[in-house]
Amino acid sequence: MYRAIVTGAAQGIGRTCADELEAAGYEVYRLDKQSGDKIHVVDVQNQQDIQTFFENLPPIHALINNAGLSQFTPLEALTQAEWDEVINTNLRGPLFMTQAMAAAAPEGSAVVNIVSTRALQSESGSEAYAASKGGLAALTHALAASLAPKNIRVNAVAPGWIHTGREEDIPDAYHELHWSGRVGRPTDVAKLCRFLLDEENDFMNGEMVTLDGGMTKMMRYDLP
Repeated sequence: MYRAIVTGAAQGIGRTCADELEAAGYEVYRLDKQSGDKIHVVDVQNQQDIQTFFENLPPIHALINNAGLSQFTPLEALTQAEWDEVINTNLRGPLFMTQAMAAAAPEGSAVVNIVSTRALQSESGSEAYAASKGGLAALTHALAASLAPKNIRVNAVAPGWIHTGREEDIPDAYHELHWSGRVGRPTDVAKLCRFLLDEENDFMNGEMVTLDGGMTKMMRYDLP
């Protein structure tokens, strides 16, 4: 039995990733800061919280570091407390989750970090979030280097626009921003994560895969 952990699994991308792995036969531990069905309450900002959770766990084969905050604040209003909360959730959390998982993970195990296309692009007020996701992209290949002797792979997915509500509520103009003709779905992310976690794909290591329907590659000069 392969065992997996998905953080931020109470809703959205995290819940869909957990469902995808369960359907593939994994035993899945769903972690989140908020309580819910099947959820283990763990605050990934807190290293002691993480260590306590792992104390009685069997070895884990797969980890998806999905928990994250996407707060946006005008630069002039950004506080140290908000900066720390975003950085500690989005960057420190994956570091110590991976450290704890790797301590007893079998050879051939794998980690996927959920980054964002905002690691590569920015808009006003995104300083904390962009820094956390850019850092997570770099942390991905650093972890891959450190864990290579243990034969544990670390990759990342950088989703673009992933809509977790009803697709029909989105105006056509937004779908048309994507070469794929639609915004992304949580299942798009979940399927790619499952691919990256599969032992058969062991030559993929230290990489970040952009998953955005072509949106960040689209050159536009037209005005609305």
